[in-house]
Amino acid sequence: MRSLSLRKICIAYFYIAYLLASLTLLTACSTTTKNLASGSIQQSSSYWPSWLNWIRPYQPPVSQGVFITKEMVSQLKGGMTQEQVRFLLGNPPLQDLFHKDRWDYPFRYDNGKGVITTSSLAVFFNADKKLISLQGGKFPNETEFIKLIGATL
Repeated sequence: MRSLSLRKICIAYFYIAYLLASLTLLTACSTTTKNLASGSIQQSSSYWPSWLNWIRPYQPPVSQGVFITKEMVSQLKGGMTQEQVRFLLGNPPLQDLFHKDRWDYPFRYDNGKGVITTSSLAVFFNADKKLISLQGGKFPNETEFIKLIGATL
């Protein structure tokens, strides 16, 4: 009779541990997002609690889009042709079919540890395919970006 009550206690502890583990894995935590265009830091959700980092799978750093530096933006001048802009910035990853006079250069860098850095540059052309304006915030220089990615290596 005594072993039966001990068995019930063990089963109850197992169910409690299972419930706590399930709730822990289903909860969402926040990660830091730094927007280079506006210089602001935003919060975004993540599906992994920070106190479980010791069992977290490895997530490699991921860089998506075209990284635009302060030096690249300073070389852009009004009246440049699309070919000259393409030479400086590279092919635009986003070209809208309805707005052929606008090229977008988004960038997103996730260091794999929850810090996500984003920036965006929009380049506008006139009907003669000449550069008329830029839209975007402040951009880092190359050394700042190297420090950003060097911290994760």
